[in-house]
Amino acid sequence: MTFQIATWSIHPLLLLMLIAASLLYVRGWLHLRGKQPQLLGRSELTAFLLANLLIGTAFLSPLAYWSDYLLSARALQQVLLTMLAPLLVWLACPVHVMTAGLPVAARRRAIRLLFTGPVRPVRLSVLGSPLLAVAFFVGGTLLWHDPKIVNAVMARDGLQTLALWLLLMAALLFWWHIVGRGPRRLAVYSSWAAAAYLLVAEIPNMLAGVSIAFHATPLYDYYWEVRMAGPALPLTVVEDQMVAGAIIWVIGSIVYVFGIVLSVNHIFKREGADAPIPRYTWDIDEKFIAPGLEHRLEQPDYVQVNWGED
Repeated sequence: MTFQIATWSIHPLLLLMLIAASLLYVRGWLHLRGKQPQLLGRSELTAFLLANLLIGTAFLSPLAYWSDYLLSARALQQVLLTMLAPLLVWLACPVHVMTAGLPVAARRRAIRLLFTGPVRPVRLSVLGSPLLAVAFFVGGTLLWHDPKIVNAVMARDGLQTLALWLLLMAALLFWWHIVGRGPRRLAVYSSWAAAAYLLVAEIPNMLAGVSIAFHATPLYDYYWEVRMAGPALPLTVVEDQMVAGAIIWVIGSIVYVFGIVLSVNHIFKREGADAPIPRYTWDIDEKFIAPGLEHRLEQPDYVQVNWGED
């Protein structure tokens, strides 16, 4: 059930979920901070609350209302629900913190299920498949832009909400494998794999954004018909389409490329390759001697100078 207040929407169930999740997270955060302050900082708490705020903005704010008239508003919804909010959720380490916020009995059951007990392959281990997560996310993103699907979904409020939820679920599953702060028993984190997954997501996102931005005619019949029958707006249908494509293309590229850079940087730090090699060790003899000739380094200098003559 949805109520309109001016251009704000009120979804009682969504509001209840966001408030309950925030309270549970805060309770777990306070519990863990009280026992081991070094484990969590204010940044995790801020990230989780900001993620909830972004999710609420996508569903409840005037942005949701204007997405019926402006493709650019719909593009902003996609950015919030697929690139920003899920990333912030996983940076907050939500599974561990919210588990700590549960009552004792429920906490023990959750710990056995997620961290210590046997994993049930059908229910949980399937979520640990990164290839499935990437395919689900990329496929869902491409379907989100398909003109036929957009025309069908936007004509019905229930389908709009369902599409947004499915997109958010796909994004949460994808970013879980990128950030690597979920239960390690269910998914193995790899920085190399994370960089590859981000690249796989970036390419179709960029192509979709460019295609939408540079399409010279209205791409979606729904928005053309609504604008013809609705109020006059500052942007034409094609101009709005260009803005929407630019939002998807530019913001998506920033998020994904920045994520790739951080993943590669994490690899270098882990392997110790970020420390520069001292200049005085670049050209020492040990770096250039051929295999089998190491004994020459132990000979007097006058012998080493005449290597090509003895």
